[in-house]
Amino acid sequence: MELHSEWTSRDETVLASVIKHYQLENFTVVVPQPEAKKKRMRRRSNSMRKSISETVPVNKLSTGESAAVRAEEMAASSEFARRQSFSGDPIRKAREWIKNEDWDNAIWAFDEMNTRKAYFANKATEDVEDFVLEIVKLGVRSSKSPVLGAARLAFAEVNFRADFVVNLLSRHEVGEPNAKKAKSTSSADMFFEASMHCFLSAFHSETADDYERRLIFVIDILVNTTTFAVDARIFSVLFGLIKEFGDGNDAVTMRVVNLLLKALKSPGKYKISSADLKMDSVVEMMRTTHSHHILRDSLRLLTAAVRVSPTSVTSHVMSVFTFMGNGLLRKDNELTLRIIEDTLEALFRAVCEEDGKTLPTEMRLRLIGVARVFAASVCDIPAHRRARMAHAIARAVKHINVWVVVGVLLEHFCARWQRSAGDANKRSAEQDAFEDFALELFVGLDPILQLSAAVDLVEFIVRLGSDNPSESAPEILDQTIFDRSKYSVPKLRHFRFVTIGLVVKILSNRKLYERLGAIDDALLYQSMLPIGKRLMTASVELGEFVDKENAAADQGSEPQTVRYWVALSSRAETVSEKLRHLMPGGVAARIITDILEDEKTDWRMREKALQLANLKLIHDGFFFSESGINEEHLERMAVVLNKWLVKERLDREKIILCQNAAFTLKLVAKRLSCRSDSSTLAETIGKCTNMVADYQTLDECMVGNALLLAGELIRSHNMRTTMVSAIPLLKTCLSILNECSLSQQSLQDSSNQPEDANGKRRRVRQQSLSGKKLGSSTLLICALTCTQRILDQFAPFVSQFIPEILVQFCRLCGRYCDSDAKASANPIERSHPLQTLTSIQHRLSLIRAALLKLEVRVIGEHFAKAVVQLSREEKPLIALFALLKSFFDQKNRVTITQIRNSLVSDVFLKGLEYRAHDRNVEDVDRIANVEQSVFSSLLAMAEVLTENTLRSVVNTLVDWAEQGLKPTATREERGRLITVFMFANSFYDSFNSLALPYFGKLIEMSVKVLNSCNATILIDPSLLLLHGKKDSMDGKEADCLVTEVIDFVGNCARQREFFTEDRAESLVVPLTNEIVNSRLGGHEKRCVPHLANTLYRISDTHPDIFQTVLDKVLLKTRNGRAKIRYRALLVVEAIFDKVGDGVAPHLPMIMPFLSELLEDENRNVEEQCDRVVRLLQSKFGENICEGFA
Repeated sequence: MELHSEWTSRDETVLASVIKHYQLENFTVVVPQPEAKKKRMRRRSNSMRKSISETVPVNKLSTGESAAVRAEEMAASSEFARRQSFSGDPIRKAREWIKNEDWDNAIWAFDEMNTRKAYFANKATEDVEDFVLEIVKLGVRSSKSPVLGAARLAFAEVNFRADFVVNLLSRHEVGEPNAKKAKSTSSADMFFEASMHCFLSAFHSETADDYERRLIFVIDILVNTTTFAVDARIFSVLFGLIKEFGDGNDAVTMRVVNLLLKALKSPGKYKISSADLKMDSVVEMMRTTHSHHILRDSLRLLTAAVRVSPTSVTSHVMSVFTFMGNGLLRKDNELTLRIIEDTLEALFRAVCEEDGKTLPTEMRLRLIGVARVFAASVCDIPAHRRARMAHAIARAVKHINVWVVVGVLLEHFCARWQRSAGDANKRSAEQDAFEDFALELFVGLDPILQLSAAVDLVEFIVRLGSDNPSESAPEILDQTIFDRSKYSVPKLRHFRFVTIGLVVKILSNRKLYERLGAIDDALLYQSMLPIGKRLMTASVELGEFVDKENAAADQGSEPQTVRYWVALSSRAETVSEKLRHLMPGGVAARIITDILEDEKTDWRMREKALQLANLKLIHDGFFFSESGINEEHLERMAVVLNKWLVKERLDREKIILCQNAAFTLKLVAKRLSCRSDSSTLAETIGKCTNMVADYQTLDECMVGNALLLAGELIRSHNMRTTMVSAIPLLKTCLSILNECSLSQQSLQDSSNQPEDANGKRRRVRQQSLSGKKLGSSTLLICALTCTQRILDQFAPFVSQFIPEILVQFCRLCGRYCDSDAKASANPIERSHPLQTLTSIQHRLSLIRAALLKLEVRVIGEHFAKAVVQLSREEKPLIALFALLKSFFDQKNRVTITQIRNSLVSDVFLKGLEYRAHDRNVEDVDRIANVEQSVFSSLLAMAEVLTENTLRSVVNTLVDWAEQGLKPTATREERGRLITVFMFANSFYDSFNSLALPYFGKLIEMSVKVLNSCNATILIDPSLLLLHGKKDSMDGKEADCLVTEVIDFVGNCARQREFFTEDRAESLVVPLTNEIVNSRLGGHEKRCVPHLANTLYRISDTHPDIFQTVLDKVLLKTRNGRAKIRYRALLVVEAIFDKVGDGVAPHLPMIMPFLSELLEDENRNVEEQCDRVVRLLQSKFGENICEGFA
């Protein structure tokens, strides 16, 4: 371009010869230059110098020539001198000089026309047009004429009429319809007819090449003109030229496109309409052209046209982007893609460009029209080109309008969507195309702007409303994007579902997180602050909208509707969570604090802000920076949250805010460093103490969160106020625990209520983050947590409450745990959810660990007070002694030795009195469980004590039980014998022979017990130790006592050294007399296996006594009562089975007894005797029966 301009000014003939020699005519484009006037003046001086050089030869000046001569020559050749010499009319002079072929003067004349101000404006239009027509004819005849360039520049100031331009660009033949026009007498019509006659006479015989040259020259003139009149005929002619020359003639096509651009950009007073724009020919040319220059200029033409009529132009243009045709657009290369990308960006930028006159709503409505046309071509765009195209559109429409384009795209897809499964594959491919393109529209934006655009889309869905149209009129913009009146409810649902799904994909895009993570926190805060509240607001509104519709669907009777809203709820919840949680911790902290400090903020917004703060605080590191925790924002947050800790009883919103504030403050307290001078936290714990004191009149979850907060402050902040508040808090906690442990009704969880079919489909929010009420178990868990924190930190300072803590702990353990704090299968515990039950057990285990840290020297008095309160409760007593058992460790031997006697007298013996309090015959197993737990704890202490120190413990128990043998002993005192013999058996089971040295006195007591409990021998009931009916409590206790004594004797009989022959002989008679003690319930079970085993062990330890034992047992077979004979045979059979071959020496004595019994009148006795005989036969052979026939 610069080379062409330079040689035009220097010598056009040289430039023309070069163009002709190298055939560059088709590639030469004349473009107007902004410095045209200056260049014309320079060319004028050059031409004058050239004319002077021709008339006056310039010889090389000698060195001696004077300066005056040189100055005179220069003055003569100066521009000023030549200008002063021009006289006359330039047009007339130019005609003369052109006729005489005086080209230099002719050029001078054209330059004069250009330099004279308003020269053509002062001339008659007919004269100017005649002169222009003559120059055009000259250009057609001699396209190399030197004056053509000067003529083009001179005609730049001519204001051509539209009729004249049309005639210049049109073909003219002698038989045109214009010749038949009716005659008119008006001057305008006469002028028109004369003009047409001139054109006909000038161009009626021109060839195609002449017409092409004329077009090139005329268009170059028109392109250079400052302005020319534009009307519909000019556009029609120009678009016709494109259609005629667009295929193959690049030189004419490029010039026509440039002239069209000029006409579109500067139409003057003419208002261009969509009918003027015949874009079909342009689109067809773009499809077939192989010239990048034409393609680019055509795209510029489209961009200019879209400003005039976006929708109509785009409807023609968008077919270009289906990438069909045979031209350059078909080639899949970077240049082509770049051209199309630029065009798309220019088109949408032109639509969205704010000119200050168009309202934003009108601009967006125009954008909707363009986007709807473009949506028809989205599926035709290859997948690998979608990203570049989408990014170009996103740059053009900017983030504030991206949601409009995306809404239109998805609306177009949903309008074609059908539920039928037959078209599933095609529908899936279309959905992928639309969703991919829509997703790329967001990806092309800045990450912060992506979030803003996503919020716009969510807000649009909320404004769109439910399935039922609202009474209020929708916004015109929303109505234009998705007109509810045109679509059915299924399509509306599908549009809503697909849109929310797209937002989920946008917010789940990994690139978004990577780009957000690369931004500095300070910059990110400044960028996120404007949209931070919008994120929270959109989250709240979307959640409420979906929850409302979900609740309405549950009340209806349409399963399909319920399923739809449940599915949408899942996506909406994901969107809500991500909108709140996308912000990094440092940024979230500032925004949350700003929201909380704003008193005008809605309570729902505060609730969501607190949920976000809770999540960020729960995950370690979110509120941290490289220099450590940001305490400034946490303290600001604590100051605001303290204001919400109030005793609210009626306003549900304030109750929820108080719950959330307490929970968030707990997390804040955990993150703040431990400082003793924190006035904010001191105020917090004071408010908590004051609030929980009125727990009976306040919401349980609100009180629970306050207890958790107080517990956290006690745990993590060692302040004076926490120590002062510990006792009031502990009193409240113990009161709560007492109510929960004693009232089964208060422990029933709301989740225990039966669920209906619809209720099972509802989503349940997490209590830990939202503060929603789960049930009264929550208050129990919170009270346990606070109690545990106080015990961990201030156990020595609250020692006066340890007994009450033990009582409540044991009661709760009895309800929720077994003796080892494991999960129980109790029906009461099964009424609680597993998670709740596990939480209670976990807190109880922590309290247990805190109690085990108490000094052993003081546990005696604490347990003594606790056992008195729990003396009538089975499971709490079991838990109490299980806890006491854990204190008996070898490292505490010295202390335990010192307090052993007080523990036995004040704790163990008090616990063993449970039998005296419970006289219900159905509670026999409970009594045994309690006594076994006491025995287990007592034996654990025995393992720590030495032989001598243990003796006093056992003697205390024996002396305690021996009081039951007194004639004046009460029933409760006699029941102690059962307990002590049960302990003796447990003692032996644990220590074996090591326990025997402590049983001397118990052996003596055994004889008395057996004799005093034989109701058959002692006829007088008043002499019996224990007696009663078979199914009564007294009868069961008597049976239990005799059984335990028999087992005790059997255990002692295992050791010959301890169980001497004298002791054996003293016990044989009472034991064998037990065979006849049938009046005492449980006689048969006592005989076998208990009595039989004991007699065998005595006989095995002292074989010499076996004969005596055998005689006394066989004599019982001759008792007058068949029941006694039968049970005596049972004992005989059990003894014979154990003795085996040792019976052989005694067979002569045995056989007569058996012979008699084989003929017993009682069938049971006879059959039992037969079994004994068969047993002997199996051991000694069949011949043993000889002589008994």
